Amino acid sequence: MINTNVGVFYDAPSWHDKDYYGFLLLQRIWGNYRVGEHNGHLNLMAKQYNSHHISLGDLPDVTKQECVYAPYKDCGIWGNYYFGNEVFTRQMNYLGLASPTNKATHVHDVEVYRAKNKLYNELMNLQSTQDTM
Repeated sequence: MINTNVGVFYDAPSWHDKDYYGFLLLQRIWGNYRVGEHNGHLNLMAKQYNSHHISLGDLPDVTKQECVYAPYKDCGIWGNYYFGNEVFTRQMNYLGLASPTNKATHVHDVEVYRAKNKLYNELMNLQSTQDTM
């Protein structure tokens, strides 16, 4: 196989936990990354808004990243899935392990506000305007 799939996941709260919405917000802070959408038009990846995406932009053959939060009735999982060239397998593992620690100490307010707005809009769009009326 030419490309590598890497998943790094952690235990997370269930639907009934008080931290459920916190992890929904955390999922939006991390966001999803596609190389064609996020760095194909930028001259410098440092101009990217998301700090995790800046790290991914330094690895040119990592083409996909998805942040997954899957809560269940009694437990849940949270983590990141990476897809890219096998040369970057160790770096993808490192990003999955080290990024949560780095993000916990160096999260930017801009990323939090963007994630809050995105989560708010997603929750408001669960029902269409016709259903609401």
